[in-house]
Amino acid sequence: MEETANFSSSANTVKMAKTMNKNLCRLAKVAEEVCPKKEHVVNRILLQFAGFLRSLAQVMRELQKDLETMPVEYTALEMTQLEAEVKNSEILLHDILGRSSLYLLTCCSTLIDQVKNCAAISGVFLDNVVLEGSSDALRLHVSEAKELLEKGMPKLDPKDRILCNSFDDGALDSIVSDYSLSNKLAEQIADSLRIALDSDAFSTELAKLKVERTEAVELRGKVHSLYLEQFIVLLEKAIASKRKPVRIDSYEKVDNIHRDIPMLPLQSFICPITKDVMRDPVQIASGQTYERSAIERWFGEGHTRCPTGVELKNCKMKPNFALKQSIAEWRERNYNIRLENANELLNNVESNEEEQLKAVQDLQALCEEESLNKYKVANKNLIPRLVKLTKSSSMLAVKAFSTLAVLAKENSESQVIMVENGIIDLIVHCLARQKEAAPQAVYLMRLLSENQDTAEKISHARNAVLFLVTLIQEEEFAENVGCILENLPKSDNDVITMAEANIMGPLVSRLIEGEYESQILMAKTLGRLHMPDRSKEFVASTETISTLIEMMNNDDSENHEGCLAAIKALESLSSVPSISRIVENVGGIQILVKQLNSVKSSGTIKTGAAHVLANIFSATVEDYAGKSDREAELEELIIMFLSLMGPITAPDVHYYILQGMIGLANGNKISLTAKTKMKEREAFKLLINLWMTATDRRVKERAVELFSFLSRSFGDDACSALKEKQGSLNVILDMLKEGYTESDHAVAASILADLPPKDKQILIFLQQANIMPQLVKLLENVNDVVVEASVGALLRFCMIKEHQPKLAEMKVIQKMVSLLCAGRCLTKERAALALYYFSKSTRSLIKKPDTPSCWSCFSSRPDVCKLHRGFCSIEGTNCLLEASAVKPLVQALKEQNMSCVHAALRALTTLVGDDVGDKEFGHRLIAQENGDGIVAIIGLISSGTPEVQEICANLCEKFFSLAEYRNKYGVVAQMHIIGLAQKGSSTQRQIAGRILRQLELLHSQSNYFAVSAAGNP
Repeated sequence: MEETANFSSSANTVKMAKTMNKNLCRLAKVAEEVCPKKEHVVNRILLQFAGFLRSLAQVMRELQKDLETMPVEYTALEMTQLEAEVKNSEILLHDILGRSSLYLLTCCSTLIDQVKNCAAISGVFLDNVVLEGSSDALRLHVSEAKELLEKGMPKLDPKDRILCNSFDDGALDSIVSDYSLSNKLAEQIADSLRIALDSDAFSTELAKLKVERTEAVELRGKVHSLYLEQFIVLLEKAIASKRKPVRIDSYEKVDNIHRDIPMLPLQSFICPITKDVMRDPVQIASGQTYERSAIERWFGEGHTRCPTGVELKNCKMKPNFALKQSIAEWRERNYNIRLENANELLNNVESNEEEQLKAVQDLQALCEEESLNKYKVANKNLIPRLVKLTKSSSMLAVKAFSTLAVLAKENSESQVIMVENGIIDLIVHCLARQKEAAPQAVYLMRLLSENQDTAEKISHARNAVLFLVTLIQEEEFAENVGCILENLPKSDNDVITMAEANIMGPLVSRLIEGEYESQILMAKTLGRLHMPDRSKEFVASTETISTLIEMMNNDDSENHEGCLAAIKALESLSSVPSISRIVENVGGIQILVKQLNSVKSSGTIKTGAAHVLANIFSATVEDYAGKSDREAELEELIIMFLSLMGPITAPDVHYYILQGMIGLANGNKISLTAKTKMKEREAFKLLINLWMTATDRRVKERAVELFSFLSRSFGDDACSALKEKQGSLNVILDMLKEGYTESDHAVAASILADLPPKDKQILIFLQQANIMPQLVKLLENVNDVVVEASVGALLRFCMIKEHQPKLAEMKVIQKMVSLLCAGRCLTKERAALALYYFSKSTRSLIKKPDTPSCWSCFSSRPDVCKLHRGFCSIEGTNCLLEASAVKPLVQALKEQNMSCVHAALRALTTLVGDDVGDKEFGHRLIAQENGDGIVAIIGLISSGTPEVQEICANLCEKFFSLAEYRNKYGVVAQMHIIGLAQKGSSTQRQIAGRILRQLELLHSQSNYFAVSAAGNP
């Protein structure tokens, strides 16, 4: 066991040595890359360090070899400590990698301390790494590494050491307070970098340091940032002195020159945990002082020791008042210095933009760090200066607006000063032109708008609301702009401007609660805006609609404008079905009807009322179904509508009344009731008179459309009305011509399709009008509704044998086959019926082949139709086999609509009738090679309507007369046939009995079927 433990320990040490070798080599490479400038002191420090690291890496490699070959027990404590110190060095070097030359100088002291720490730990390691039996190579490399340590590391000349010591903690404070020492240090720095202090190259390095100072707040905390700030000020003063020497007449003047440099915090001010200056220092049992929140978090995580590792008697904390007071005094002094610096830069006409930007940034930081500094900024009269800076270049304006926002937050005194100095107009100007500063400007306006007096001034500022509403659609502005608009007192024009930007809340409030004149303006706005449905739904609350209805119900002639505005608003809103329901629920229909019938109402108001009613009926038509009280109301409305069909009614009113009635006639549940009541009130005659006399084409088209809806249910009545009024049918036929819309074509063809197909008078009229070519042409239309209606209109011609040749010449049979494959359900039904009528005539059109003669073998003969045993063609004999119609008809058997299935079955039965030449071939055509046809027909015996079941049973009887189908599909059909025998009609049971005998099932179950048959009527 002991040997195993030793082996495990040795193996771990080998692994650690191997890892350390890699880490040391990597760290040496980083050390060489941090500062490539040979003249730089950091370059000399790190090159020495890199050489030592590589020597130490050699030691690790030899140690690894020794441990792999020698079975010695080695304690790795020193190596663990060295590993930790190497990691600390790596973190530091990566932090300063790529930094400017000046930044690296500020790190000299820290670098030297880290190198010394690493050297000390390495020395302990080297003293203990050589054991008995260690190789000569290991001993040699250890000796070389120790030799490097004995020489001292880092080894610097006196000049470099003096320069590095200047950057020790507290040293910079004493230097910056002395004018001559500051200049001397700056010259030493320039000399060490071999760059002239007043050169452009030095200014470039200083600019890099300023950027790094900004980043330092996040990377290393505010204390380090303040240290860099102090260093930057020192260098700037020295450069300025170099370029324009300062004459010193007294010590007081020297003091004044350097009094504006903030002091670095004492080390005791900094919390060891947060690495930042403390605000609430507390002392714990170990005597150490920490920031209260930081040490509370430490104890909260379960620690019972001090962060330094000392065991604590308790976790009590007591305030360190003396230190807190010292920190407060230090902070106050620095605040005053920074404020004075900013004041000097902002009010100095010689300050450049960069200096002004720095001053503005520091003012913002001062106010964020301590809110009381806002009053100091105001007292220094800096707010007017900041307001002026908002007119500057983009970056300076951004910072000025941002700083003003910090000053304005929860500080009404600062807000008043800003407003007095014209900040509102400057914000509006910014929104119009300076896009870069717009987010900060809008946020400042939001803070200002929280004051009622200021909000009123914003609302009166020219174009302020206009620019705000244009920004609300942009995500980065939406929240702030929304709050501003909510805070502003709004004039009617402002509310309208917001509504035009889809901000509807103020408009709704003004419409419901405003004065009557304001209500009219809001209603007019709703009437003219093109709003999306979601906006309409937001606007149209019950209160809003009730207000509009009330405005519309005002009979006072002086309030005509309000009534018209309300009507226009309702026209727009009621296009959304849910809003139409609200209009109905608040009693809007009665008021609209009242306006429609009133002699006081203008034509525009009547038109609007009719339009709103049309929208309501389209949305609420089903609400009348199954309710006797509502049906009575429906009848009254229909009577009123039809009474307005006369010539004195304006065309626009006619148009919308017709739209409303179409909505009623088009309902799923109420359609027949509504159409019946219209028919009873002689709607057919009224509609014919309307389309015969109306001059407005839209009215004619809607009258014909309503007529078509009624004719679907009452074709005979429609036919009688058309025959009674001479010339009325011509209007419908005209609508089939070019120049009319597809919707008009569909309506006209639909009326023709709904007229009684066997009415001779209508047929003769259509023949004389030569309407067939127009209808056939419409079959090629891309609009499915037009095609559906056209097929229906053509059916009356397809069923008459005399018209079939002409139709066949126009390729109608092929078109019907195509429609079976791609048409709508009703289109397929009508196409199948057309093919049925064509196919019925085939037998009488077939020419039988002549009896073969002796010369027949010497002449070619046309192919004989396998089905009809004669010479067939599509145009000549209407042959469905030649037209490739069988497969599409079989496919139609899979439709859900039984009317379509029934029509397809009727067409298929013409292929197996007694007059067909080869019925067995017909059976095979329908069954299809893959059995699709026969399987579909068997399934329909159970799922079809009675008529479909009977046709399918008859077909199965014919199929099963062939042994091939009887053997293959008899078992599949068995349960369907038995079900038909149990539940079918007398005729169906007879057919089922015959099929069961074919399948040899009746005899074995004859008693069962006898009982079943007895139980059925």
